[in-house]
Amino acid sequence: TGSILRCQLLGLLHPTLQVEGAGMRSLQLSVQQLQQHFKKAQVAATVQCTGNRRNQMKAAPAPGGSGAQIKGLDWDVGAISTAEWGGVLLRDVLLEAGLQPNDPSVQHIHFVGLDTDMTGTPYAASIPIDKALSDAGDVLLAWEMNGQP
Repeated sequence: TGSILRCQLLGLLHPTLQVEGAGMRSLQLSVQQLQQHFKKAQVAATVQCTGNRRNQMKAAPAPGGSGAQIKGLDWDVGAISTAEWGGVLLRDVLLEAGLQPNDPSVQHIHFVGLDTDMTGTPYAASIPIDKALSDAGDVLLAWEMNGQP
């Protein structure tokens, strides 16, 4: 298996992004530092919560006859929206940290949020390194939505 780079948000009142991984120098950047040292980018995107319509998934029969065992809150429809996001390209931050774009050992970027689920486990997700470094430029570290912080 390859290396996984980690992007984690630290602190609530003064959020700081921590970027670390094998073969890179560790960075800790405030939102203000991101705004001052990197070019701003904007992306219009539709985002859907993974829990959208979870109540219907739980009610559907699963093998064995009972409702599906799905972790999370019972969302109904509507956990979806489209917005204009503003921030910096993840690619730019990773390159600043010294990531070598053609390093075959790096396969994913792992994100860890400040918010937690009902058990206290932080929400997290990952994307393939090819998506993070894509020339399409649609992976942002966003600090605003529809022009608002």
